[in-house]
Amino acid sequence: MRPGLAALDDPYSEIAEFIANRVLPLYGKAVLTELRSTFNPKGHGGHALRLKLMPETDPQGTRDLVQQTLDDGSKELRVAANECLGDSGEDLAFLLEQSKSKAKDVRAAALKALSKLNTGDAVQTVKQLLALKNKSETV
Repeated sequence: MRPGLAALDDPYSEIAEFIANRVLPLYGKAVLTELRSTFNPKGHGGHALRLKLMPETDPQGTRDLVQQTLDDGSKELRVAANECLGDSGEDLAFLLEQSKSKAKDVRAAALKALSKLNTGDAVQTVKQLLALKNKSETV
């Protein structure tokens, strides 16, 4: 497991993403302790992958870490934290606000998280933003 965790910081992003998406999830909750101990909310690169992995394994147990990252993490990790939301109705108001952000990456992360919620407001917002995007591409 340790070589896989070290690979999250590989300079070749394809390797790091492969390990994060295909290898480390096989360990299940066994990887959580190591992910937490090597995570830095103000970090970059591999730390975003760590953050995305933790809620996939234990959504409720890592919710505090996601919230902490949203509050005082680096910009890259705040975007990743937005993507980690969407498993609770409590996220709706925050994600609706983030979907109106001027930063394209923040909007995209919020939309990805909103697509996990099955509420009328979330679905309507995703539809509206996708319609705006399609309209601007045809103009």
